[in-house]
Amino acid sequence: MSAAAPSRIGVLAVIAAAACFSLTPIWVRISEVGPIATGVWRFLLAAPVLWLIVEARQRYSVDLGAPIRAGRFGLMIFGSVAFAANVAFWHLGINETVVANAAILGNAHPIFVVIGAAIFYRERITRLFLLGLVLALIGTAWLTSARTGEFGAIARGDFYCFMSGFLFAFWVLALKQLRNEFSTATLVVWNLGLTAVFLLPLVFIRDEAFLPTTLSAWLVLIGFALTANLLGQSLFAFGTGRVSASFAAVGILCGPVLATFFGWLILGEGVTLAQVVAGGLVLVGIGLAERGRSRA
Repeated sequence: MSAAAPSRIGVLAVIAAAACFSLTPIWVRISEVGPIATGVWRFLLAAPVLWLIVEARQRYSVDLGAPIRAGRFGLMIFGSVAFAANVAFWHLGINETVVANAAILGNAHPIFVVIGAAIFYRERITRLFLLGLVLALIGTAWLTSARTGEFGAIARGDFYCFMSGFLFAFWVLALKQLRNEFSTATLVVWNLGLTAVFLLPLVFIRDEAFLPTTLSAWLVLIGFALTANLLGQSLFAFGTGRVSASFAAVGILCGPVLATFFGWLILGEGVTLAQVVAGGLVLVGIGLAERGRSRA
């Protein structure tokens, strides 16, 4: 096989992963249980499958890294709490704004990751990142006011999705430390289990419907777990090993575009020209910010 072939396979894998992730707003919208309950089931159904994969790899002597030590478990809990809060905010926001806004604002985390890395790990912030940050902020302000006609009016759902992107950055920053010691498989299994535990109390606090009562409800939750947590993550992990880190980070941003398409195709949500331009500014800004980080 030629050297270019693995690269093409990697590109296809990253795009396929983005497609899987982009279906998240659709699954949450059509779920028959509450939005946070949907998140709990998403992790509960995926965790056992991933655990079986980990056990199988261990049986065949595949190196999965060290187990989680007590000294690092606190950081794992911190990251999982941040991830659970990210999921809670995003799932709530998905039900209170259009899919396009939810997907774009929920994927703004690269900007916060760079800022956090500069604060905690003293990574350099470049001019390219600052340019991307300005474009993303302008686009975000425009995007969140595109449906109201008022530049300063931010819908609650848009705010929730923006907060989800902010909180996800804390999980990425924690992962940066944990990944130096533990395998991806070990981290993912622990993260899924802990996230489900942290989300569960919110279901009862909000008095959401938790148990699916129909076959279609179960199929939606199973489909969500398979696409977002198993297939999407597996494809992304496979693809990132065969393309550059910069392409992987920017390539995953086609997810919001695909989510917008699915929102139109499945839910019948229209998109205005203002949303297209504003969303484009956000994505370009995030892409530039990520490239600025990779060159730092």
